[in-house]
Amino acid sequence: MSFFILGSHENSIDFRKRLLELANEHISKKLLSYGIEFTMKEPTLYVESPMTI
Repeated sequence: MSFFILGSHENSIDFRKRLLELANEHISKKLLSYGIEFTMKEPTLYVESPMTI
């Protein structure tokens, strides 16, 4: 599944951050249910300005 959230307003940025957090939580729980556990050593980077794709 792919989607884009267009906009650079603070609400859009907060929404994108929250969606990413939820996705990470869901993926981590799913992997843990298979007995796979890991920690992420690198931080998540947020680009808070519009960018051309």
